[in-house]
Amino acid sequence: MSKQIYPNDRDMSNLRFRDLDLTKFYTLMPLGSATIRLVVYPAQLVKTRMQAGASYKSTADAFATIVRREGFRALYSGFFTNSLSMIVGPIYVTTLETTREAVLTANDEASFIPPSLLRPVSFMISGLAASLVSQTVVVPIDIVSQRIMVDESRAASPVAVARSIVNDHGLRGLYRGYLSSIATYAPTSAAIWSVYALARTVLDPAPPLKPGDPWPRHWRDVAVVPLSGAIAGASAAVLTNPIDVVRTNMQLSDAATVSMRETAATLFRDAGLAGFYRGVLARVLAMSVTMTMVLSSYELLKRVSVRLDDNDDAGGADVIAS
Repeated sequence: MSKQIYPNDRDMSNLRFRDLDLTKFYTLMPLGSATIRLVVYPAQLVKTRMQAGASYKSTADAFATIVRREGFRALYSGFFTNSLSMIVGPIYVTTLETTREAVLTANDEASFIPPSLLRPVSFMISGLAASLVSQTVVVPIDIVSQRIMVDESRAASPVAVARSIVNDHGLRGLYRGYLSSIATYAPTSAAIWSVYALARTVLDPAPPLKPGDPWPRHWRDVAVVPLSGAIAGASAAVLTNPIDVVRTNMQLSDAATVSMRETAATLFRDAGLAGFYRGVLARVLAMSVTMTMVLSSYELLKRVSVRLDDNDDAGGADVIAS
């Protein structure tokens, strides 16, 4: 009789790509991504409008005003276009995990990262690399979806918006703010993953009660992941909001040419330092909720997708099925 087992030498709280059934992993990933995007999109839309200079009294007032003036559906303006960036998910995750695997493997041989810092540093490096690769695909989609987000008439289609941008600025128009996007999302990605790893280590330094089992058997394992995700998302949101405001205003500008320095100078002249924190509460809300859901579902997805070994001899392993 064949038995499916989880070998005890796998750290189920820190699974690596080599531990996963990648067919199952990549098949299930879009479902989680779509659910998360559906939940957090309204906060992203409000954040974008506030960063673009829309006059709302507060984040709550922005939500209420949009719904009152434009209807509830307005909170999902540009949702379809923005959802096209889901194609970047597999690219991002593959870069993240393969880079992390390379760092861990290199460290196994050379030990250049202290053991206490290995998890946060490896995640920081891989998060940075994943963002650098994925932004090449994301930026054009981001620019089009942002134009639709701030269009209160909701009259323009994604194709019409993209065509208008290309007609006015050429193909380069679809990559307006590319460097500012890199400057925003690369540090954000690095911060999220490193803070997440550090928070998990601090909040739950004890090993799992049953390390060979992919399912948590202790309340800490259930609580620590979403809490660490919320901390990581909120921290990154506050730290990188100024450059995100600059990036958003660059991408929404109708000027023929625009630079980060000019945009930042204009923001400071018009609104002072407070201008760089427009929409920060909406961004904290969006990113903390997003990262709570993303990292919780990501850890769940990895555990569901853990590679099973067929073995008649269950010695040294935990039998989960027979």
